[in-house]
Amino acid sequence: MTTELPSLTIAPLDATTFALLRQRALRQGRTIEQEALLILQDALGTGPQPLSRSGLDSRIHAHFAQFGGVDLDLPDRGDLSADLERRARIAELFVSGDWGVELETFEADQERERQPEPET
Repeated sequence: MTTELPSLTIAPLDATTFALLRQRALRQGRTIEQEALLILQDALGTGPQPLSRSGLDSRIHAHFAQFGGVDLDLPDRGDLSADLERRARIAELFVSGDWGVELETFEADQERERQPEPET
């Protein structure tokens, strides 16, 4: 006697979300379905162990929390909409398999942005 387990289909799933989920799954050595299930279980507190509770970020936060925390001055990121649109376009190209040239352009732009601005 086999019992059929419930399943879930999420549609429509935008290309950016799918590409990020795929990358996360690949980094963890899991399938996209396994990664999505673990994310849901973590969000609902039903997983084997919460994914985000034992990470380095949580340990750093706990360490500095005992001293009252730290306030950081974050740099102005400006308008991110153009960058987000470009990232979404790259994700769509990645999913379709036509992403090579656009990715090279994106990476070159990112490298230029990382360079310190010349002093005047």
